[in-house]
Amino acid sequence: MDPKLHDYTVFDLETTGKKIIQIGALKVRDDQTVAKFSTYVNPLEKINDYVSHLTGISNYQTDAAPLIDEVMPDFLDFVGDDTLVGHNILSFDCNVLADNGYPVANPKLDTLLLANSYKKRGLFADPISNVRLSTLKEYYGININSHIAISDCITNNIVYQKLRDGDLAKATEN
Repeated sequence: MDPKLHDYTVFDLETTGKKIIQIGALKVRDDQTVAKFSTYVNPLEKINDYVSHLTGISNYQTDAAPLIDEVMPDFLDFVGDDTLVGHNILSFDCNVLADNGYPVANPKLDTLLLANSYKKRGLFADPISNVRLSTLKEYYGININSHIAISDCITNNIVYQKLRDGDLAKATEN
């Protein structure tokens, strides 16, 4: 797979650990976001306090949301045949989709693996402690909320384009 994509879909899930509570996606064409997909999902179980605190997603928001079986046809239509780009999607997000009955066969590019390969080869211009999305967000000076699916997609899109283009320098303080 060509790691230098310019047309793709970035996606992210927020979950209870096993159940999906939010899906976000950005359709990117020629490096520009051309469409967004964002929805809460009713997990048919209560969201615990830890997940609610981390994501800001409450039972109130998901209780009125559509079920996964109602959401996935629209999500899959949105994604189409695009390569999926995401952070830790190979070990987490795609597994959660499959565990919820929706394996996705699209090509995938995991920015966690891409960033980790750069880190292991010492290619980042400044030291970086790990390649978690929150760390990369800080490294690149991206000021967007975390643990909101669509916000994480926006962050990950910026991170992906920087990694893809070899922009491995830390953001400078203004």
